[in-house]
Amino acid sequence: MAKSSFNSQVGADEVDQLMARELNRLSFHDRNLIQEEIHGVYYPTFDEAPTQVAAALASLRDEIDKAPASERRAFDRAVSHQSSFVHDDDFRLQFLRAECYNTEKACSRMMTHMRLLEKYFGPQALTRPLRFSDFPKKEQSILRSGFIQILPSRDTSGRLVSFDNGSVYASDETTDPLPRMVRIYLVPVSVGRTVLPINSTDGWFLFQIRMLLYFSSIIAEDEESQRKGFVAVIAPSVNLWNVYRRAHSEEQGDAADLYQGMPVRISAMHLCLPDGRDGKQLRALFFLKLIGETNRLRMRIHSTISQVDTVYQLTTFGIPVHELPLSSSGTVKTRNHLQWIKTRNLIEKERSESMGFSGIVHPGVHDVLFSKGGNTSHYGNVAFGHILNSLCPVYNSTTDRPKRRQLRQYIIDFVTKDPRNGRFLQQEPNGKGWWIEISDTNLIMDKVGTALYDNNRKLKAMARQQFVEHNESDTFVGYYPKKRKLSLQLGSFCYTGTCGQLSDMTERIVMRKTNGGYSLQLIF
Repeated sequence: MAKSSFNSQVGADEVDQLMARELNRLSFHDRNLIQEEIHGVYYPTFDEAPTQVAAALASLRDEIDKAPASERRAFDRAVSHQSSFVHDDDFRLQFLRAECYNTEKACSRMMTHMRLLEKYFGPQALTRPLRFSDFPKKEQSILRSGFIQILPSRDTSGRLVSFDNGSVYASDETTDPLPRMVRIYLVPVSVGRTVLPINSTDGWFLFQIRMLLYFSSIIAEDEESQRKGFVAVIAPSVNLWNVYRRAHSEEQGDAADLYQGMPVRISAMHLCLPDGRDGKQLRALFFLKLIGETNRLRMRIHSTISQVDTVYQLTTFGIPVHELPLSSSGTVKTRNHLQWIKTRNLIEKERSESMGFSGIVHPGVHDVLFSKGGNTSHYGNVAFGHILNSLCPVYNSTTDRPKRRQLRQYIIDFVTKDPRNGRFLQQEPNGKGWWIEISDTNLIMDKVGTALYDNNRKLKAMARQQFVEHNESDTFVGYYPKKRKLSLQLGSFCYTGTCGQLSDMTERIVMRKTNGGYSLQLIF
């Protein structure tokens, strides 16, 4: 097959003109909606009443029946295998939601996806979801290196975030298009009936397509991502241009089709590029050859000299940058990723044994997590902590049990009712790595009560610390954590019994005369 004749310099010059033309075709309202979707402020909403969903599925079936035979070959082969997978409503809903219930586009996306599944994973991929075990052992080793990961936390709007950090594996040899880590493995890549070594340009390029198919299929299992899309953060290797240029035209076309055939849409794409010629080449490659118009409009380029600047820019889009698996020295972090792979293997094992899976791998932004670690940085736990802080004084001011139970119920409703619609989750008890929803109302009530008690202890400790720090210039008499009394020797300016933040504290404050003057004692 012919190789690409695309000139990178000409392509780089065309990017700005192309973007200007596409943006000018949009109305001001549409451009504003795209900008808001990139920032996670807005996402398309649909009426998903049962009757509406049933009508959309019926319309999709009609579109599939009308599709040209050349486009539906993989689908027809799946039907001939008597597979229920392609007929499953949940599977088809992924494509409807990805195309905002445009049934014609959803049909095209679904046919493209199935063609790529069959070509890059074989006929078994048409009968069931993809599995980690579908990759050979050597490919699994490369996947464990963590250069493509799904972050543990969602962004501030609830979207999953993928991170493709191919740049850390870039070769120092400008003549060698392959990353260093790939040259370690002499593993064949099976594509249909063709076997290619992964240490060849074509083998590595096809392996990347397989990886993206797998990760996008996993993201599509998440219903919130089906509705809102996901965020892709990409820091490509500077050698990606050479890999693409040397690939066959058919595989180049598959790479472009991949972005149009994912079972979930990309609602925002952040391309982190180096300055200079390499960055311009990669920018032209993505804009002109890979991602298509829909994704071009949702892409933002971050060309900065330092990693700190790039991270700062990503923060403004609500991305949890503290979980980006990249250290300040450029080393890839794999701890969360390896746990994620372990969890995926357990999930896929349970599904293969027809046990089903009802766990939660990626909690929602409004979910409250109960675990030993506390998960204090999780968005839902932060909001939960705020309402505990606001209600703790009221809760502790009464011993009336019905009133206390009413306050706990108010907190539960705050989490679970509109507009938050969150859940109370706890870790799976056998250490499998996922979360399970707490359905026992009494157990939730007890956990909220415990959280109020723990929060009250924390507030008291903070108040004591503030009191000590405020009076650090005074003579300190003594403080013993195991005792119930704090005593400070004060000067004459405190004879009135108030000092600094004492008036804000809920503990009983007593002033007592001593041989050396007066002291304030906190009784709690």
